[in-house]
Amino acid sequence: MNAAWSPGGRHFYVTVAGTGAVRAFSRTGDPEGAVEVEQGPAQIAGAASRRVFVVANRQGGSVSVLYPATLSDVRRFELAGAAFPHGVTLDSAGEMAYLTGEGRVGEPGGVAAVRIEPGEVLWRCEVGILNQWVAYLPGQTTDRASGQPN
Repeated sequence: MNAAWSPGGRHFYVTVAGTGAVRAFSRTGDPEGAVEVEQGPAQIAGAASRRVFVVANRQGGSVSVLYPATLSDVRRFELAGAAFPHGVTLDSAGEMAYLTGEGRVGEPGGVAAVRIEPGEVLWRCEVGILNQWVAYLPGQTTDRASGQPN
């Protein structure tokens, strides 16, 4: 289970692994709705600038892109070659998502960079076993393909 605040701070969203859903709540804890994602949603991250959330669907092996304003599943795509996606963070522009994959038993996990809009995996790198969290430091990375800052 993981939670993230809406861009305006009026709602928060919680991943519920057992139901395969993301649930919305008001600041006072009143239920505001839910959206189905794939099984085992782990972490959720958002970017105020784009007003989207990205969810790592651990058991489903996929990534969901959600619009919190309408509580709808906009896009879902497979994270090929990254078993059990778990951690997720977005860049400050809300254009890139960085996800960790735990890996299968006896296999290394890794980290991947995904361009959110087309759902394109730009790169993947093995980094060890049971990778569950990831953080993004604005202005400190570059796009490997173009050399431009992210």
